[in-house]
Amino acid sequence: MGAIRRGRTAGTRGGLGRVAAMVVGLALVLMLAMVGEARAGTYRVAQCGWGVGAELDPTVSPTTGTAFSLDASTCPAPPGAVAGMKLEGAVASDGLLGQARARWIAPSGTRFAGVHLVWVGNLQTGFWEGLGVEGGGLYHLLEYAFTGVGPGVVDLPIEGQAWAFEAFVQCFLGGPEIDCVRSTPSTMRVSAIVFVLEDQQPPQARLGGTLAAAGWHRGTVPLELAAADLGAGVAGETATIDGAPVLTAAPTCAARLIENEVRATRMQPCPSTSTGSAEVDTTRLADGAHALGGCATDFAGDQGCGPGVQIEVDNSPPAVTFVGGGEGQVAAKVSDRYSGPGAGTISMRRSD
Repeated sequence: MGAIRRGRTAGTRGGLGRVAAMVVGLALVLMLAMVGEARAGTYRVAQCGWGVGAELDPTVSPTTGTAFSLDASTCPAPPGAVAGMKLEGAVASDGLLGQARARWIAPSGTRFAGVHLVWVGNLQTGFWEGLGVEGGGLYHLLEYAFTGVGPGVVDLPIEGQAWAFEAFVQCFLGGPEIDCVRSTPSTMRVSAIVFVLEDQQPPQARLGGTLAAAGWHRGTVPLELAAADLGAGVAGETATIDGAPVLTAAPTCAARLIENEVRATRMQPCPSTSTGSAEVDTTRLADGAHALGGCATDFAGDQGCGPGVQIEVDNSPPAVTFVGGGEGQVAAKVSDRYSGPGAGTISMRRSD
């Protein structure tokens, strides 16, 4: 069993050429000094274990070359069964290049900040296996080996703008002096994956409905609260009047309690938009001005609030008293403390 290598290695995007360039003599290995972004909320995503499958990038081919395969169907295998996805270079003519890779994409507005997984590999001469991330047009190796590994645990922080994570097994030697050995399969399995994703943008919230509109309000009035989040998704939203909640909503999110921790089971566990509504009984409020606010929380725990609104409530009728008038006239004095008199009428009838 060979040594596991660790490093942050840079190269250009692009399959076999990319990886081969990094391997030959390791002459092109570059150590990157990554500048991290300001810390934001993080959340954990479970993949390939605990009954959870693998949410792989559908836009890239999982295999290239001859007789390579990726099987993720065993990811949610029951206890006692062989767990994890299998990446394999099967039997073929020696030296036939190719690779199998599993690739995950971070939702917009997030980045990979860490990974924890179990991997095991059985490689023939001329093969290698590794874990890496991509961001900013560069590919960074996190862990790699040229012979068998494990089963072993990988627990790594990830720096910089890493928007894609990849596990691969590859035949990279194709002569003329040395070929990769294809007479026996080379395999790699990864399982029990926990990604740490950093959500770099807070959610947005916007108040709506009649109650948020200008003017005086009375009785029962509709209120709406719309929320949006590009990254982890909207996990909850709350509207308040003078700090007391009058509307709460919690969309359904793809998350479970795993190993005593709430983890997402999808890369974006909650919906990107959510709208809540309520009928607010303003008679429970004192007449006068009140502060209406609305905030949203994403699955990473970040909160974003929309602009606050001042609402005005008047549920008390005006006061009316009759006053003396001239000959043949009837007059009344009207007062209203808050919204003020709007209009009025005086009606008369014979006393009998």
